Amino acid sequence: MGSVEINPEATRKDGLLLSAAAAELEARASAALGELAALMASRPQGSDETGDAYDTSLQTDRGPLPDLVDGQTKELVHEGTTIGETLTAAATDYEVEDLRASAQIRQHV
Repeated sequence: MGSVEINPEATRKDGLLLSAAAAELEARASAALGELAALMASRPQGSDETGDAYDTSLQTDRGPLPDLVDGQTKELVHEGTTIGETLTAAATDYEVEDLRASAQIRQHV
């Protein structure tokens, strides 16, 4: 059977990077949704039949496109943040347990 190598520093770094990426995604999505809301409010497509058709194109079977994107982004950000925090905590827990086990071994040697 092979060995397993655990690198808590790398795991912690990856967790922090994932959490940061989730925060960046949230900021970028918020900015994009703000721009889309401003565009929709200004109705550059007009209030005629063509404008109404454009508004209809922003509807999905699950509601308005901006609402759908916002909801999915929030879910993804939540999951990314949770996984990042879990990785960071796991790295710390591993280091604490490793120190505890090392101390126990030294007591018995």
